[in-house]
Amino acid sequence: MVKDSISAPRGKHDFHPAFNGLRRAMNLSEDTEVRQILGGRTSLVWRLRRPQGPVLVAKLSCPQKGTPLFPNSPEAEWRAMVALSSKGIAPWPDHLIRAEEGRCFLVSQAIESCQAIDAHSLSALLAKIHSSPAWPGLEHRPTCEDSILQHGASILRSCAGQTWLHRMMPKRTGAGGPIQPCVLHRDLVPANTAVTQGNRAIALDWQCPAIGDPCEDISHATSPGMQSLTLSAPRLKVETVAEAYPDAQ
Repeated sequence: MVKDSISAPRGKHDFHPAFNGLRRAMNLSEDTEVRQILGGRTSLVWRLRRPQGPVLVAKLSCPQKGTPLFPNSPEAEWRAMVALSSKGIAPWPDHLIRAEEGRCFLVSQAIESCQAIDAHSLSALLAKIHSSPAWPGLEHRPTCEDSILQHGASILRSCAGQTWLHRMMPKRTGAGGPIQPCVLHRDLVPANTAVTQGNRAIALDWQCPAIGDPCEDISHATSPGMQSLTLSAPRLKVETVAEAYPDAQ
């Protein structure tokens, strides 16, 4: 989640040509206050404050900007919010509206974040996600060592300069045992969370949920590289998050 934003002139909806389609589909009045939220890498995001009703967030997703590791699917994000919003760990969905060129507007109720998430709250949020029942349409991620390495190799084959990348691939160790697959967020870095006034942690940006090994979520959440993408987000260490995770003992 990126907190920096710029204000648009009141009643103007000309940030992107597709926004006029959203205005018509939602019947937005001319006195709707619109603010664009900056910083998204795969989507354009607006905050909509209407004369009546809850404040909304509209995300214009572009699936073509997804990657093999992090798909960008508005339909998957919509299904995740439908499944998990009643549990208080995802935003409430409002509209899913088709736009041109394979894009979609995903509209949800805005979340007011009051503070940065800490390791304990992030671990508790991960545990709630991982204990949630699965819903139809979730991708199944590789969970055993061989399948993980094969998946990584398939991604590297599509990358430029793959020779030096291949040299960085981990070797097979034979470590690890069977795991119980569970629901994953797959991009739960601190910047993709919100903590409300009631100290309730909510996961945002559900465009690539899946079923797989919970360690994948913990590794993404504590990756120094992932955390460095958002300068304003707190830095959390893997040891701190893993120790706070309910299954750590």
